[in-house]
Amino acid sequence: MLFASIALDTAGNVYLAYPETPRPWPDYTGAAVRYRWARPGLARWSRPVTVAAFGGAGHLTVHVVAGSPGRLGFAYLTGVERPGRAPLWFATAAQTTDGLSPFPRVAAVTLAAFPSYVGTATELAGACGSGPLAGLQQGVLCPRASDNFGLTTDAFCRLVVVWPAIINEADRAHAGTWASSQTGGAGLCS
Repeated sequence: MLFASIALDTAGNVYLAYPETPRPWPDYTGAAVRYRWARPGLARWSRPVTVAAFGGAGHLTVHVVAGSPGRLGFAYLTGVERPGRAPLWFATAAQTTDGLSPFPRVAAVTLAAFPSYVGTATELAGACGSGPLAGLQQGVLCPRASDNFGLTTDAFCRLVVVWPAIINEADRAHAGTWASSQTGGAGLCS
């Protein structure tokens, strides 16, 4: 679905992070955040690992960064449903320090109290159009949420996330580019 991000850890393991929708295209509602990993050489990929579960409005624009083996950081949008209104979308960061284990533990945090976007998952994905031209219209003629988060680590291997927010019906005061730096907890390097 949409966009997949790749990262390499310090041992050469490869991680592929992506949103996965439970519905057929172009309905992106309820998407989970998942990743798979492979050892150097890519001979075999892991089963999908869930960072954020299926359900609700879903998740979009997933990005990943890696440090030491199994230490991963993620950034993505999390949708919050509102009865009778379009969902609110909040920038979110998540982290695991045991991402190569069969059942990794993941901690997530909302990065800001204001929504960066308002709309359905399908609208934010820019899925519009119909008929044989739908694929051409999507991403060219249809407005979409920015996929361009910035995600890296600082000199202490802690997450740094940069994301855009637009003026929307739920928040007109926080349009712009925002940054958040991890200040506590484990970093991505052992």
